[in-house]
Amino acid sequence: MNTQWIHVVARTHFRNQIFNDRDVALHAWQRLRATFPVVLAAMLMPAHLHLVVARAKDTIWRLGVALRSVSRHLELATVWEQPKQTERWVRQ
Repeated sequence: MNTQWIHVVARTHFRNQIFNDRDVALHAWQRLRATFPVVLAAMLMPAHLHLVVARAKDTIWRLGVALRSVSRHLELATVWEQPKQTERWVRQ
């Protein structure tokens, strides 16, 4: 079975550079690894993240759950813009 991979991006509100804080970046990385145990690529940038994950109907929802965990860790109500699937499909 061929896996279809999609590229998703999540940006912080106002481009806050939360991942410059090692503790926040580590917490986010751990939540993302737990939420998406199989990924093709993952990258934390200072104010956003990129994931290439297997295509699933609930991918954006699952990412939202992980991001809310980061918001709770920061003790903020909301940190994130709505995560988006880009138009890029990754071929294997």
